[in-house]
Amino acid sequence: MSTSNIIQEFTFRKGSKILGQLELVQYSPKAIALFGATFPIKDILMTKKGRFNSSLQYNGGKAAGFIFPNWLKKQIIEALNHPSVAISYINQREQAFAEIPVRYPKVISNEIIEAQEQIRQRLS
Repeated sequence: MSTSNIIQEFTFRKGSKILGQLELVQYSPKAIALFGATFPIKDILMTKKGRFNSSLQYNGGKAAGFIFPNWLKKQIIEALNHPSVAISYINQREQAFAEIPVRYPKVISNEIIEAQEQIRQRLS
């Protein structure tokens, strides 16, 4: 799969921090595929008739991604550009960050521990 097959790229950010990037590509004449950090929005992708496949061919190797029928291309692009998807993405990433156990407090900086506590308090 060459980079000429890329339909659109999406970058989810919070402030200046990049939370995740997605690439929508023309996978075959009848299908499009979405690669990248799709886990936070997997429920949204499944409602759009996406099927997860852990061994799609991508950039000369295998990669996990969602595959969709080609006729859904416009709907997928509109859905991924919708602000609610970005908010869902950010919330899921924050929730995952808050739930990461702090196993080695001597190695992790105090800023990370404080940020986790602030997110836990805000989410509860």
